Amino acid sequence: MKVALCVKWFNVDELLVPMFRKYEQEHGIEPLEFVRCTSLEDVRNEVLSNKTKILFIDPPSSTIELWKFVTSKESTIEWVHSSAAGVDKFFATFKQLPEDNLTFLQNEIKFTRRAGSVTPQTMTEYILMIILNMERSMKSLSQNSLNHEWQSDYNCRLLSECRVGLMGYGEIGREIANKLNSNFNMKINVLKRGEASNDSSVDKWFSSTSEGGVEKFLSSDLDYIVAILPSTKETVGLLNNSILKNCERSKPVFINLGRGDLVGDQDIVTALENKWIRFAALDVLSQEPLPKDSILWGRQDLLVTPHCSCKTKSIVTEIAKGFYENMNLFKNNQQMVNLVDWKKEY
Repeated sequence: MKVALCVKWFNVDELLVPMFRKYEQEHGIEPLEFVRCTSLEDVRNEVLSNKTKILFIDPPSSTIELWKFVTSKESTIEWVHSSAAGVDKFFATFKQLPEDNLTFLQNEIKFTRRAGSVTPQTMTEYILMIILNMERSMKSLSQNSLNHEWQSDYNCRLLSECRVGLMGYGEIGREIANKLNSNFNMKINVLKRGEASNDSSVDKWFSSTSEGGVEKFLSSDLDYIVAILPSTKETVGLLNNSILKNCERSKPVFINLGRGDLVGDQDIVTALENKWIRFAALDVLSQEPLPKDSILWGRQDLLVTPHCSCKTKSIVTEIAKGFYENMNLFKNNQQMVNLVDWKKEY
């Protein structure tokens, strides 16, 4: 079976395909035929010549012209798989499609995304990196070492004394809550859509759909706020100045690992300057790469990282595992997993 590859994030020949081959060999899977497509014309030629049914794609390869072809009458594509867990960039493109094409995409093509255990683990480790650096005063310790200063008035909290607020409680959020609570006995508050869930890892629940739910969550004496929300019409610009002011009492550290459009750059700076939050670690930004003249650079109270919280050497293995699991379901005409929710847009 042939698969058209539209990928810009990974080196296809040196990283992606070799990992696919390794996975096939380790699991006794019949090898697939991968065809690298670097342009719309490549995809068109591959589909029209060989009646290819599967498209493997990453967000940077998503264009309106590509999706118009994929959803056209001449296309034979039946399944599209995203190498990324987040699909907001795809939805931004989908909104430009003619209604007939969008309807065809939603009803006739299976659209799945990456998921797995590696991403929650690496994101949890990123969160712990920030928390431990803050709680153990690593910046001060490092500076003292550079300055030849021995300051023995060192004091810190245990992780079990910290309360973390998670914004978002999907598959990744549940895993993070469980890891932080079960391994370190950290207290967890959760903001999610709808009602509370039955989860012993969570101490307090807040609903983002109830009146004042977000404000109550932010003012619930949090030490750390971790945002892992997708980009939807409900979340874009959600944390504006009037909302962030609710953090003023506990002055938490804000960590954003979801999507950069949750909060504006100026809103973050305002919150820091007004001491509503005491520090921010942003792994996702409103514009990536972040422009060199951004107001977010060069601040002592803000860390910018290049969207790396879920990037590890194991991520390609996770991509291969999820893809081949769905491939087996696709071949046997069974219900596939990690299908995109068209209503929720993730």
